[in-house]
Amino acid sequence: MTKNINFNVEKREIVGKKVKSLRQSGIVPGVVYGKEHEPISVQVENNKLEKIIEEVGFSTPLNIVIDKKEYFSILKDFDRDPVKRNIVNFEFQSISATDTIDAVVDLVLVGRGESPAEKAGYTVMQVLESVELRALPNKMPSEIEIELSELKEVGDHITLGDIKMPKGVEFTDKEIDLTAAVVNVYDPAQMEANNEAAGGDAEDVSEVESENGSEETPEEKAE
Repeated sequence: MTKNINFNVEKREIVGKKVKSLRQSGIVPGVVYGKEHEPISVQVENNKLEKIIEEVGFSTPLNIVIDKKEYFSILKDFDRDPVKRNIVNFEFQSISATDTIDAVVDLVLVGRGESPAEKAGYTVMQVLESVELRALPNKMPSEIEIELSELKEVGDHITLGDIKMPKGVEFTDKEIDLTAAVVNVYDPAQMEANNEAAGGDAEDVSEVESENGSEETPEEKAE
């Protein structure tokens, strides 16, 4: 069960190009939208927003509090200034606790550096960083752990089908390729030889996988 998280924001009166003045004072404009209410223009201090985004990501629900009223929500999007890297806008979506949601969840490697393969001098490479899952809001995991302890030699791999899903959690895509690799084991000497053969260009993972007889690299998620 996800812990209760409350996040207080203020209603925003300033809209359009005038929001530039908000950003200059360290305030970030945003919106909270949902099926049960009209979009609500809101604002919050940048440092508070940074902390809550780090805490909840895109998969952990929270209560957005506006004028003492709570909106059960998830983070849907935010943008950063390409140079200063501060957040310039954000979106939360209010949801129902009884309806399933879709969220992109990080795949986190557990036991990095401790697997038999790595101790033998091989390279363990993660080729899929995240996956979209479906679950009730309070059942949605903040991350999925990938245990590396069974990786022993070149050619060993972990696929999407090997992941042990928490109860009540499933892949959003019903036709997802369960044979798609999340992690592969490579011989670093072979990788270096391939790199030299390519004239020193950066290693192409698909080339190594082809020689190892592994699956092709899954496509990166579209953001």
